[in-house]
Amino acid sequence: MTMEENMAREKVLSEDEETTKKKRGRKSQEGKERRSRGPKRSQKKSFLSRLFTKIFLWLLLVAVILVAGCFLWQKISQVQVEKKYALVTQELQRCSELTTVKISYSDIVTLKKTAVLGMAKSYSIVKFSGVIRCGIENLGNCRMYIDEGGKGIVLRMPPATVLGNDIQEISVFDEQQSIFVPISTQELLDQVEIAREDTLRKALDAGILADSEQQARTLLTTILTNMGFQRITIQN
Repeated sequence: MTMEENMAREKVLSEDEETTKKKRGRKSQEGKERRSRGPKRSQKKSFLSRLFTKIFLWLLLVAVILVAGCFLWQKISQVQVEKKYALVTQELQRCSELTTVKISYSDIVTLKKTAVLGMAKSYSIVKFSGVIRCGIENLGNCRMYIDEGGKGIVLRMPPATVLGNDIQEISVFDEQQSIFVPISTQELLDQVEIAREDTLRKALDAGILADSEQQARTLLTTILTNMGFQRITIQN
């Protein structure tokens, strides 16, 4: 082999060695880059994991606080409702019978009797006065619902009734008695009773019970407003 061939061969070998060295260098560099990227990626994943864990723990803490707050608020509201329920019940029982409408009236009753072909005559003119009372017989029978906030109440009261129709005074205005046709005290009282019932019937026809219920609603609304209720519904 000539000198030129040896030189050419050495040149090719040197070029191959350089190429091999360059390839090894690139591989080594790539390996270093991969090794350097590996820790960075793991650090990033670790940071994100810790961040998500902290966020989850904070959300869990907030949820626990909200649940505990709601439970505590419900307990406080329940206690307030129970106190108001007892207070309203006590107030209604204290009122017991509630008279909302009173009507005073007076009337004159005349009773005449004759006998012996009209020859014997007796008569009595009686004047009397009375009072009709209407209202709620027993407020303790009211049913109620108080909302959770303790600001609203629905009250169901019994219907209004006639609480009394009492005679206050009776006096004889004029009279004439005959021994043949005497007028007894019981006869006079019976006539007064008829007139008393007639007066009550006229008052009922005029709507005294409806007026009494309206007055009861107005009075109860005032009482409940003074007790702190803002939404009041009163029903029968």
